[in-house]
Amino acid sequence: MDPLRVKFRESVLEKLRDNFNSEKRFYVIEAPTGFGKTLTNLLVASYIQEKIYEERGFVPKIIYSLPFTSIVDQTYDVIRKVLGNDYNVAIFHHAKYEISNVRNVINDDLEANQEHLYIDMVRFWLSDVIITTFEQVIYGLAWADKSYSFRYALIDGSIVILDEVQAIPLELLDATRMFLETTRETYYILSTATYPRLVSHPVELYSMNDAYKHASELRVNLNNVEYVLDKFYDDISRKTKYLELNDHVKEIIDNKKERVIIVMNTIRSSVELGKSIEELARDNGYEFYYLSSLVPPKVRRERIKKLKRENKPFILLSTQVIEAGIDISSHVLIRDFAPYDSIVQSAGRCNRNLEVGVGEVHIRALHDEKETLLAERVYDGSILNCTMTAIKDLLGDVNNKRIKRLTFETKLSEYYKKAVKRAKITDEIITSIRNLEFMSIQEKYKIIGEKEPKIQVVVIIDDKSKSLVARALEIANMKYSIDKFRILNEILRKLTEYTINVPVYRDRMKVLEDYLRPIGKEESPYIYYVDARGLLDIECPYYDDTYGLIGEYLAEGAF
Repeated sequence: MDPLRVKFRESVLEKLRDNFNSEKRFYVIEAPTGFGKTLTNLLVASYIQEKIYEERGFVPKIIYSLPFTSIVDQTYDVIRKVLGNDYNVAIFHHAKYEISNVRNVINDDLEANQEHLYIDMVRFWLSDVIITTFEQVIYGLAWADKSYSFRYALIDGSIVILDEVQAIPLELLDATRMFLETTRETYYILSTATYPRLVSHPVELYSMNDAYKHASELRVNLNNVEYVLDKFYDDISRKTKYLELNDHVKEIIDNKKERVIIVMNTIRSSVELGKSIEELARDNGYEFYYLSSLVPPKVRRERIKKLKRENKPFILLSTQVIEAGIDISSHVLIRDFAPYDSIVQSAGRCNRNLEVGVGEVHIRALHDEKETLLAERVYDGSILNCTMTAIKDLLGDVNNKRIKRLTFETKLSEYYKKAVKRAKITDEIITSIRNLEFMSIQEKYKIIGEKEPKIQVVVIIDDKSKSLVARALEIANMKYSIDKFRILNEILRKLTEYTINVPVYRDRMKVLEDYLRPIGKEESPYIYYVDARGLLDIECPYYDDTYGLIGEYLAEGAF
């Protein structure tokens, strides 16, 4: 893949040099997973910086935005290696409290008299490079509340990279487009493996057709994956239960496939399936790994790093957190039914580095015990219907139920056209924009749709988290002062690696009620915590070292 990555980078920069015009604001990079888009995004941004400096005499900041907080730190590591010591880089990605992360590229060990400066760099987005989330960019453009109002001026005139732009839900595309078009001096780099046609007439720096052409020239096989649907329609007719997937995994193990990833749609199905697959993995000499949003970020990062170094056969069971930006590769991937673009994104974790001749992506349609399709609990039914139609059309074009990657993925454009028409457009946001009701947008614009409200919970799992929570409790009880909030923000920043978002099921939170503790006043806490080890408070029995804080999902009827 290395010659292809080099060709990709050179081609993008050549098109940029030939087509750059300071009046053109939108640039699109569409390339398969594994091509090295993060580095290329930065090179494009740096080139635009230089041209703006030459023409206008100032250096615009770079805002690198991503859809999920789970991939922010991994991207930070890449950016730091690329930019070296010439830039200050700050991470801002947490919606709950004002300061999420501050890191200085030049000196990680900040002296006491420097700390205020770097906290202000994050609060006011004064760093050379800001790493954040899509939502934070949109809230800044929308002036979502008074704390965001200063950011509009900072975004307008910057270079904003929207990486993994396909993660924006189809129903939010119109609203997102309206927000982006409010700026007059901002340059946007839209980077993805599956471009959803967010804006009209952008400068196309690279496309899937370019990728196929270059792969052919370099004799690199981009048909490195086959989509396998031999069980898909049986699942639909038989209403296959998700626990039956265990038999499929056993079949894969018997076929000597050494690296296996399974992507499920709900946390409960992944946890319950994991209990049986974990045992199956161990019995057959496989390492077992698990990822979901209820596993603290620190633990997730440690597992991903270990997976990258893993030499033994492994099975990774995950929810959708693996879809974007996670650099892990498998020989076989099983994906529960999902929207077409989500399936393609998951497939990007299969044979990513061409380690086998052809990887296999098995698409299943799994149901719960009530015979409800699990996908329907998570995704818009109209989008799922579009996906079903697209797959049916593909199977009508071939005589078997194995579809080559290029055949499958060339249908994406057609899928997007149909899906956008059918998606339930969020009219409330567009109405709010037109009525200048900006304060309500923060509640309505969510990259990850949430049917239930969520609370943020710090999970105490080691001495560091214990000490930080103890200090936060002490500071939270102090009388009001500027120093109180500065110190508390800094502690909460450090606790982000232990913080998860827990859905608040109205009648089921009783499972955790006896173990949830507030930091701050009980009626309006800054955040909650639970003690998974009994280091500071009563031990919470609903934390599992493998599956995270799963108590509310295992309550009767909870999903």
